[in-house]
Amino acid sequence: MEIEINNVKIPLIEGNVGLSLSGGADSSLLLYILLANKKETLEVFTLAADLKGRISAKIAANVIEKCIQLTGNNNIKHHVLYTDTQNDEKLFKLPLQMIADGKINILYTAITANPPKDIADNFLTLDKNSEHAIRNPLIYRPIIYNSKWCCPFTNIDKLKIAEMYASLNLLDTLFPLTKSCELQNPPIDFLGHCATCWWCKERFWGFKRYI
Repeated sequence: MEIEINNVKIPLIEGNVGLSLSGGADSSLLLYILLANKKETLEVFTLAADLKGRISAKIAANVIEKCIQLTGNNNIKHHVLYTDTQNDEKLFKLPLQMIADGKINILYTAITANPPKDIADNFLTLDKNSEHAIRNPLIYRPIIYNSKWCCPFTNIDKLKIAEMYASLNLLDTLFPLTKSCELQNPPIDFLGHCATCWWCKERFWGFKRYI
């Protein structure tokens, strides 16, 4: 089963599923879509890293509350994983273990494609091994990968994400609560956007605003 929003097809995997939720615009949108269209338990995973002030935990909690209000669905279990730094091993260790144990059927992630290269190159020089450097918009990537990952946004960029927010009437309700900034060692309780990191520039390019 799948739904389609603004020509983006989103598989609705049967049974309990997981979602990696950072509190950014992309994962927050995916949370809303899953809650609006699935009734089974949604296992949500957030990594709160010391290096980023553990702010993801606060942002994700606010996003979850708003999505519950908007959809009327509170069938969520939220796992907040506290750590010193962030990497894929720490981010995905628990959900992959839950897949292996048969507790969830798949993990949704909200990775998107980069903006066109001429736009992305203006943001900053990218480390060739960094996450945003490998999100090549010219390469088609499978939405379901290795039977463990479902990435419905993997071939679309922030412009399309912004269109989906608009079509679902979420620009003035959910979007302002999301946070895409990846500023390291932020001030205490910094919930804004630095406007200088790659992720902030990508957000502004797509939405023409930060909040």
